[in-house]
Amino acid sequence: MNLPNKALQIAYFQALDGSITYNGSVVPVFDIIPHNQEYPYIVLGSQTTTEEVSKDDFGFEVFFQLDVVTGFESSFGGKSQAYDITDAVVDTIRTRADQYLSLSSGFGLYGITLDSSVITQERSDTHNIITNNIRIRNLIQKVS
Repeated sequence: MNLPNKALQIAYFQALDGSITYNGSVVPVFDIIPHNQEYPYIVLGSQTTTEEVSKDDFGFEVFFQLDVVTGFESSFGGKSQAYDITDAVVDTIRTRADQYLSLSSGFGLYGITLDSSVITQERSDTHNIITNNIRIRNLIQKVS
């Protein structure tokens, strides 16, 4: 059995890489955050996949987590930047059915919905870090 995870990861990266901007600057997208990466950035996170089987179809429900990470020195900045970037990410990923992300490897995407958006903040030695953890539900079908 082939799982759609790799195809979905590639589709998300291709859709987001270079297309999300904030104040005229591109917000980079990563699988793994480079050392000393400047803020803001987007991380393609974990995927949770379950198989949906009927007598006629093989399908999958995949929850894909993305993290929009912003950071500000001292007390400057706030959640607004994380919310604005998240809006752009969701608008790019969650489109109408005839414009869903294109998956390779014999899979078709037939539903995308925002499952949750949870904003957190923490303090490092140098920054206030705000992260919006967004979880997107993807309905995927194996196409023959």
